[in-house]
Order: sequence, then structure tokens, then C-alpha cells
Amino acid sequence: MRRLVPLLVGVLALAGCSGPAESPLGATRWQVVRITDDPDRATLLPDTLQGRVYLVIGRDTFTGGTGCLTFSGRAWWADDESRARLSDMTVTPSPGRCIPGEEDTAERLRSVLGSGDLAVTRPAEHGLKLTRTDEPVEPWQTPRSVEFTDGAG
Repeated sequence: MRRLVPLLVGVLALAGCSGPAESPLGATRWQVVRITDDPDRATLLPDTLQGRVYLVIGRDTFTGGTGCLTFSGRAWWADDESRARLSDMTVTPSPGRCIPGEEDTAERLRSVLGSGDLAVTRPAEHGLKLTRTDEPVEPWQTPRSVEFTDGAG
């Protein structure tokens, strides 16, 4: 028993030193580039919104904004980090004037990301794609998704 006490104290000390688990995506501010949600709509964000609409996905929560709106909610990751789910998304006004398209873009993001299972892929070195996997899609259809860049590429 005496031998176990120092070992147990050491293990507990090491456990106390570890911080919260880091997100699989780090603290990257992912800029929205493309929203695929409706075959009758353009997917690429207009130049006026490029770099303005972003998302930061943590281990347990996410935040983001469009310039005049902020959004946040809960995040869940699969053990292998190839799937995620964003839920309880709230959108609130923030100081500043909205430019045309910001409110619509926030609603489109909520529509695609706000609930449901997402496949997490990295199609390019500085890119991220979140694709809905819980909706039936015919072979000729494109699943709903959001594509991002980290701005470094």
C-alpha cells in the first residue's frame, strides 16, 4: 500500500497538469469560402464577404461571425476526429452595420451546420470542408457542405 501512494500521487499530479483537450483544428479562424446548400444558388461567397465570415471550432464549442452577427454553439467530435456535429447554434447581433448578404450567409451556415452529422475533410493544405452525412443524397446531387480556408494559402 505504501508503494502505491507515491505512484498514485504522481499520476494525479500529472493529470492535474494537463489542460483542456485541444480541438482537432487548433485555434484556427476558418474563413468561409463556399456554401453548398441549394442547387439554384451560387456557392462561392461574394468578394464583399470573403474573409469576413469565419468559424472557430473548439473541442466542445464553436464561435464565429459575419461582421454584424456572431454565432456560437456546442461542438462534438468523433473519436477519430473524422466526423463532427455542431448544435445549439445561436445567432446574435454584434456592434456594426451589416453589409448586404451577411444575414443571409449566417442563415445558410445555420442551415448546413446547425444540426446533423458532418464529415470533416482537409481537401487542401490550408482548407477545411464540413459535409452533411445524415441526409439522403442521390448520386447526381451534391451533399450540403461548407468549405473554409485558414487564410494562409
